[in-house]
Amino acid sequence: MGKEGIFQDRASSGPGFFSTIAASLHPMRYISLSSRSYRDVLFYFLSIVLFAVLLATVLWLPKLMNLQNTLEKQFDGVSRFQVTTEFATTAPLMVPKTRPLVVVDTTGERTSLGSEFLLVTDKIMIYRTRDGTVKRPIQEFLSLGNKKELSKLLFSLAVLVLPGLLIFIYLMLLIKYALIAVVATILAFIIVKLTRSSQSFHRIAKVSVYAVTLPVLLDVLAFPLGVQQYLLPISVAGIVMVNMVTLGLYALLFILGTVLSGETEVRLFPRI
Repeated sequence: MGKEGIFQDRASSGPGFFSTIAASLHPMRYISLSSRSYRDVLFYFLSIVLFAVLLATVLWLPKLMNLQNTLEKQFDGVSRFQVTTEFATTAPLMVPKTRPLVVVDTTGERTSLGSEFLLVTDKIMIYRTRDGTVKRPIQEFLSLGNKKELSKLLFSLAVLVLPGLLIFIYLMLLIKYALIAVVATILAFIIVKLTRSSQSFHRIAKVSVYAVTLPVLLDVLAFPLGVQQYLLPISVAGIVMVNMVTLGLYALLFILGTVLSGETEVRLFPRI
């Protein structure tokens, strides 16, 4: 039995997703990983990014639960903050328009919460917290007269936007690592053609996806663990943050996986 058959048997054993994670960290296992269907590859890519985001969220939960106390302590350092507001609406302002979470209405038509999370009138703010519905004069918040209630409101808002934020992060990570895999695949295929190897484009593309496993886990988990600076982050075009350490690990896994999963020996020069 050849080396591909041996590792095909080993990689196919296990509970599935988690065994694939383990296999993607071992370059020799890319022999069998690159033989999987594009459907399996795509499903794994979507799953590993989602798994990393959910795991990071779990690690963030203790800090999130303590956010209200943290905000109160931060407000203690503010000696004065006074805002005077005068505003009026001719019709309720709803954000978003359908199934609103926040409603601003000074017409007097609304005096209690409906399905929305926060109602703001010209005199009062009504919002939901873990302890139930809270109704407070609006000037109380604008002057920091009640720091505890303000911290509760901000905490509730943070919890409210968390699902949308997680979805946004997930989509951004998908785009980021998809671009990395595409660029790596194209560059590797060009090099393979120049070296006259018979390595297929399909194998290279699949290896490029499985190689993102370690970078994804490190990049996402670095934030809740507080080790982001050790990954040497740099800004690309002021839009995307790329960690040089994880990018280097990706390149290493991708190169080794591509070479080891090759169907034939790479020849630097043609045979005469």
